[in-house]
Amino acid sequence: MLSQFVDKNRAREAAIRFLQRHHTVVRVERTVLVDRIWQVDVLVSTPTRRRLQVEIDASTGSIICF
Repeated sequence: MLSQFVDKNRAREAAIRFLQRHHTVVRVERTVLVDRIWQVDVLVSTPTRRRLQVEIDASTGSIICF
């Protein structure tokens, strides 16, 4: 049994905090849970706008990849 499950809002916040280290976040476009992994699509500002996907473990809140 999980003591704490990362919900959609926490996943979005984690993705934003992670990406703000090196990018200007424009907006979160999509957040879906697939097999206990949150997939958060975020539009960032670069010389051209670009969409990045951050994957977050729903059990631990850890960033898996982007």
